Amino acid sequence: MLLDREGKVAGFYRKVYVFWSENVHAGREGVKVFDTDFGRISLLTCFDANFSELWSEADAKGAEIVFWPSAYGGGAPLNGYAMIYGYYVVPVGWGNIIDSTGVNVASVEKPRDNQFVAAIDLDRTFVHKDYTADKIARLLKEHAGEVELERDCKMEGWNLLRSIKPACACATCAGNTKSKRCRNTATAAARKSPSAETQASASPRTTKAIRCEQTGVPPS
Repeated sequence: MLLDREGKVAGFYRKVYVFWSENVHAGREGVKVFDTDFGRISLLTCFDANFSELWSEADAKGAEIVFWPSAYGGGAPLNGYAMIYGYYVVPVGWGNIIDSTGVNVASVEKPRDNQFVAAIDLDRTFVHKDYTADKIARLLKEHAGEVELERDCKMEGWNLLRSIKPACACATCAGNTKSKRCRNTATAAARKSPSAETQASASPRTTKAIRCEQTGVPPS
């Protein structure tokens, strides 16, 4: 169940793949995405972690964060999905908020037991290096002091860019210079598709970081 800031139900998700012993009916609506005031999110849960097609569909529909409540920790597969699809994954209750590079966010606050809070940057942007080096160089020159190269992913053939000025959207800068974003095709198509379920109007994002909270009690 997804609740908005006023505590009202903004949407729901029923897992597509139920655990063997649950003896319940699987959801028929498939993977959903929801446009919020901070970005587009998706919900997957529990046994869904074992079926990569669901995580691929969340990517195809433009999810920027996948929230994954469950009775167990999930572990390495969740890091893999985050890396492959370039979105954040927020499981429940273990403190492993996973960024879009597949790495657990290091700076996590713990206000109380089993509560974890971190700032995440939804504007970090992967761009392909092949045939676009001149465009990336132009982007970094034109937006010096606004956008920087965070990481040169040599084996993958990517550059990871990030905004260092809150009012500057890194993804927009990449589009303006026609630098090929790694998620550009699927995400852009999803954002224009009327079939993607939305529950609230998304406002333009001018700041790059949001506060993400993870709460839950991990199993013993």
